[in-house]
Amino acid sequence: MQLPTVASVDEAWTVALWSGCIAVAGQLVFVLLLRQSRNRAVASHAGLGAHQIVAFGYMVLAAIIGVNGWWLGGVEEPPHSKSRMLDTVGTSRWLAAVLGGELLFWDLPCGFIVYELRNWDSLLHHFCMLGVTYVVILLPNYYGLYYLGAIELSSIPLQLNDYCRLNHDAIRGTDAIPPLAKLNEWNNLLTAVAFVVVRLISFTHVTIFQCIPDTIHSIYALSHEHYIKMPGDFERQATLWFMLIFLFFFEGLQLFWGYMHGRSQIKLMRKAKEAKAAKEAEAEPLLPIGSPTRSKGGYRNLAD
Repeated sequence: MQLPTVASVDEAWTVALWSGCIAVAGQLVFVLLLRQSRNRAVASHAGLGAHQIVAFGYMVLAAIIGVNGWWLGGVEEPPHSKSRMLDTVGTSRWLAAVLGGELLFWDLPCGFIVYELRNWDSLLHHFCMLGVTYVVILLPNYYGLYYLGAIELSSIPLQLNDYCRLNHDAIRGTDAIPPLAKLNEWNNLLTAVAFVVVRLISFTHVTIFQCIPDTIHSIYALSHEHYIKMPGDFERQATLWFMLIFLFFFEGLQLFWGYMHGRSQIKLMRKAKEAKAAKEAEAEPLLPIGSPTRSKGGYRNLAD
């Protein structure tokens, strides 16, 4: 698969602008379409629904590019830590431009305009991700394929999960959509598995054992007295320091989200267990006093 690339910073700004315009146009089109729905739960949450549809498209695109580049060998891995951090990877810059454009012109504004999306951890994540995309546009290294692409594999099922979590009317009540509610039950499991495998296990392994050591080694190499100085070394070193700070922040955020997802799943399992017990209790027939009922030793009288 031929992966897209961006050769220069100036070209990246153009790609970012186009990406943002496409995302905004998609949001407007889907809002208009969803408001025509006969289902009140869908029509009244048209902004949220449109956001999740557009986000789903971007996450699929980023995951396809990232997985091909990082795991399937679409981009050859540089042999040394300094080359992994400092060598230019055009596909990483393309991912940064596409995601940075949609974050700046569409995702962040939606976080303030669409009331269901106004939560502090999501907005903080988006602001920091915008910073990451800016850093990768300036220093498009090999790890950009993972953090801006492959990692979004876990975000694909999350779009439906978030829609059902934020739009309760769509899965319960008089306006519920039965197929969506059933699909969400299976998607909850898929979201949890994807989050644990990709965001907790894989993300932590790549961050702690690969990217952070490579970043520290590259910072040391750029400042070491025996290293041959090149134009722009100070800027690259400063960029690497910003990247190191972002790495620690996002690792902490993944662990926080892991805790929140785990607590949410435990609550869901408890509610499901309670609902099942209540349903079984309702299904059990009520026998009048004096009626015989089955016991382990045979029939007995309820009046006894």
